[in-house]
Formats: sequence, C-alpha cells, structure tokens
Amino acid sequence: MKRIGVVIPSITDDLQTQLLDGIVRTASAEGCDVIVLTTVTNGLDFHVQSEIMEGEESIYCLLDRAALDGVLLASQYFVKESVRRMISEKIRRAGISSGYITKKISCQV
Repeated sequence: MKRIGVVIPSITDDLQTQLLDGIVRTASAEGCDVIVLTTVTNGLDFHVQSEIMEGEESIYCLLDRAALDGVLLASQYFVKESVRRMISEKIRRAGISSGYITKKISCQV
C-alpha cells in the first residue's frame, strides 16, 4: 500500500479541513494511506518561543522516517518561510515525489 504524507502547518479553518478531507477520500479510493504532519502554532513569533517552537518543528523530522511514497506540502499556510524551506529540502533530499498546494496546485515529480 502506498503512503502519502500531507504537511500542513496548522488546521485552523474550514478550507483546510475540506482540503484534507478531499485528499484522504481520494487517496483512500486509490488504496493509499495518508499521514498528516501538523503543529498547533505554525511557527508564529510569540514571546514564548524557543523550546515550544523547536519541539513543534521537530515533527517534520518524521519525513525522514515515515517511508513515504509522496508528499503534499501546503506551502501557502506556513508563517515561517525558513521552516517551509527546511521541509522542502528534506523532501528533495529524500527523493520523494512531491506536490505543493498553493493558491494554484503545482506538482514536482
């Protein structure tokens, strides 16, 4: 069974919920598992930042261990560009097929 990862910084509105629902339904219909990697704060620059942010951002290290066949990155939702770039680089180095969800959907194979 194929395994698809969806990286979305936080799930805070109906559009994001509908997006994930559509991804899960479509992937399930094709016999794929979906793993969602998300955090609560999305890297916002609060005054209480360091340890909490480092802990939350470390969830993306799971990209190295999850044995994914593909990744969808909801790039338009990232507040911290540095985190989005770090995740994109992890995906590229791992050689995982990826698609980026922006206002227009684009794919990189």
